[in-house]
Amino acid sequence: MNMKDKSDLQKHYDEQWSFSSGTVLLKNLERASIIISMLPKDAQSVMEVGCGDGLIINQIDWIPAIGVDVSEQALRKIKRPALIASADEIPVPDRAWDAVIASEVLEHLPEDIFERSIYEITRVARRFIVISVPNKENLSKNLTRCPRCGFVFNSSYHFRSFSPEDMPSLFPGFLLKNLIEAGEPIRVPPKLELFLRYRVLKRYLPFENKTCLNCGFTSFGKNPTGSTNKRGPSFFAFLRKIYLRAPLIHRQPPRWIFAVYERA
Repeated sequence: MNMKDKSDLQKHYDEQWSFSSGTVLLKNLERASIIISMLPKDAQSVMEVGCGDGLIINQIDWIPAIGVDVSEQALRKIKRPALIASADEIPVPDRAWDAVIASEVLEHLPEDIFERSIYEITRVARRFIVISVPNKENLSKNLTRCPRCGFVFNSSYHFRSFSPEDMPSLFPGFLLKNLIEAGEPIRVPPKLELFLRYRVLKRYLPFENKTCLNCGFTSFGKNPTGSTNKRGPSFFAFLRKIYLRAPLIHRQPPRWIFAVYERA
């Protein structure tokens, strides 16, 4: 599978949502709450791009709202009108919706799809754009390996990392009006631990409910063949203790960046 192929991308996310337990994590409830609170009060309508199963858009019931997602399986769970579409090809006229939300979407987009999606979001939004992205994510923290071809990739299918410094120029023609960092920080293992884990011991996250970006092998509905998710030697535990007791070394930023833009 190549994540640049939209049909494969749609198939992957359909499978992901089909096998989803439906359980909403507290961290995602927190994220949804913050996004909704940052939606400008004078927004007259809203589109959510990459709405998934509607965690955010289902809660916006005071103005016209619509969800857009590439997965038909995900859209079956939302309570608002919906469009099956990729973020880089949204089938609505220019400036059709007063505000556009994209929460935890941009980091999942390969380069060519990312650039086109940025254009499409700015084209569709009449006045506002509201987004959230992971904050200063270390993409090497969560790696998995395909048991068939050995290809190593980020297990969350994240292709890029964002920092607050990236935000002002993200959407051409829009001005950054508000930015906050929020959410419980994620512990990032020290470089030595990551080196030992992946390069020396070859211990990766389990290949469970995943599709390989290189050969297309999928583990959806199967046992996580080739899983190497082991706790590892006690040396890792020793590293963690030192790391967590050295705040100047392990200090991590809040989990997310939230940003609100207004058309210039």
